Amino acid sequence: MNKLEDNSWISGMYNKRQRWAEAFFRDDFYAGISSTQRCEGMHRILKFGLGSCITMSEMMPRYEKFVGRIRNRGLYDDYMSDQFSPVLKSHLLVLEEEIGKIFTHDIYLLIRDQIMYESKFSVAGRAVNDRSGGSVVTITQYGKSERKWILVYQPDIVNPTFSCSCNLFESDGIPCCHIFAVMKAENVKKFPTSLVSRRWTKEGPVTVESETRVDVKSVQLAKYGKLMSMCANICHISSHSEEGYDGVNEVLSRLTIESCNCIKIK
Repeated sequence: MNKLEDNSWISGMYNKRQRWAEAFFRDDFYAGISSTQRCEGMHRILKFGLGSCITMSEMMPRYEKFVGRIRNRGLYDDYMSDQFSPVLKSHLLVLEEEIGKIFTHDIYLLIRDQIMYESKFSVAGRAVNDRSGGSVVTITQYGKSERKWILVYQPDIVNPTFSCSCNLFESDGIPCCHIFAVMKAENVKKFPTSLVSRRWTKEGPVTVESETRVDVKSVQLAKYGKLMSMCANICHISSHSEEGYDGVNEVLSRLTIESCNCIKIK
């Protein structure tokens, strides 16, 4: 219809569809990020305070202020997760209450939405896997029976496992509404640890100490950049008054002499 059958660019993109089409990497973990939209949003806000004509001393305080807003937002999210108990609204109150205790506030809201969506789905069929002893469950949407999802459920008293064909848990780390439909059908009253992604919990991800040795020059440059940023902010503030200028000038002169002496001692 559009006469693009012989277009070289279209053919090339189709041949590389495994690299960019979401359907081919739904089982890979991307933490809910599917584009550069988040970075572009931060860049857009940052551009309002920056320009090609401003000096470095003007740019650094504005940049630090922007970064401070991002950090304050993170601290606010941590405060909400630690200090507030979620308001239970779903029909699976036992599971929702446990989820509110495990996950951060924002992730709890996303999982609660999946619990609410569960009411639109039902178990249409079930088959037993002779090898593993688990169940292969078919999930359909109410009123749209042609829409189906296959879920593999491995029962276990301590920690049952679930794997859905929608791959929401594999890609975002959030259990899907189809999993909750099976959990309700199986009368699962305790949220399985197999569905807990440590990244989204209140404890946070597990930190692994890197064995890679950092170059001494890189460490020195990092320290230099940090000190430059702090000094630029101090100089910008003190330059607005004579008292501030004289005070900071005196302190910096003294610190310069002390720093040179420390280097000589070493």
